Amino acid sequence: MVKDDFYEDYFVNYIELDKIYPECNKKEDEIASLINLKYGKNIASGKLEEYIQEINDIAFNNMIEEKFNTRVLLELLDCFKKRNDKRIKELVSDDATPSTIFEYILGIIWYRVSEKQGSLSGFMNLTLDANFLPKSHAPGGDADLVFNYQKTSSYPSHDLLLEATLSESTGQRQMEWEPVSRHLETHINTSQNKHDYVVFVASQLEERTLKTFRAMKVFTMDVKGESIGLKIIPLDIDLIKEIIIKDRKYSELYRIFEESYQSNLMGVDWYNYTLEKKLKN
Repeated sequence: MVKDDFYEDYFVNYIELDKIYPECNKKEDEIASLINLKYGKNIASGKLEEYIQEINDIAFNNMIEEKFNTRVLLELLDCFKKRNDKRIKELVSDDATPSTIFEYILGIIWYRVSEKQGSLSGFMNLTLDANFLPKSHAPGGDADLVFNYQKTSSYPSHDLLLEATLSESTGQRQMEWEPVSRHLETHINTSQNKHDYVVFVASQLEERTLKTFRAMKVFTMDVKGESIGLKIIPLDIDLIKEIIIKDRKYSELYRIFEESYQSNLMGVDWYNYTLEKKLKN
């Protein structure tokens, strides 16, 4: 322990934490042994980080279940559409902007749609506080959220980039088209997976935005010698509400999105008949 007479010297000088408190200098295998002894676990030292992530995921999930039930999520979606920022902060947090909270809530919704596959905190490109509530969007220019899906009988292995905006103006297309398309193109160049795609969610979709994203199907890039278009699925808050109310799961949504993408329709007709109609029925 540090004697009282030496506290000032420690606080006004740069001294490594383990010099002040030797307890902080424990090795990973020592920490694992202490956890095993105290909680009756059998954690290998190399699995300590994995165990901590598992504990955090459990705590995060418990918080979501307590704080964000279906009724609250639907109310929040209405608040985003009406821009009732005061109520949004009351329901979530005062420490984040409405835009950051929108991304966070969409992440929670999509995590449930995906039947809680993987680690939600790992999917979010957000900084969270100690209570797992949002603080800010992490820097770096990446997609808002990236969900990883392993191959199943319903879909191939792929990543889904979930992008969100509260912009409603005629400038929505100008603000969102370039970064969303760039994020997807960059991601596919890295993953080399032609099945990766974007779901773009807006509080209210501007017509020119959905037309432009649909047109990206004819924007081709090379993936392992194959020429592919960019798959970007635009949705508005009303359709997200339909997904929640109808309790649709990701396997069903993937099929709807893929059929929509492969359709020959373009523009508003494409949106109305292959997305809106199917998701509302």
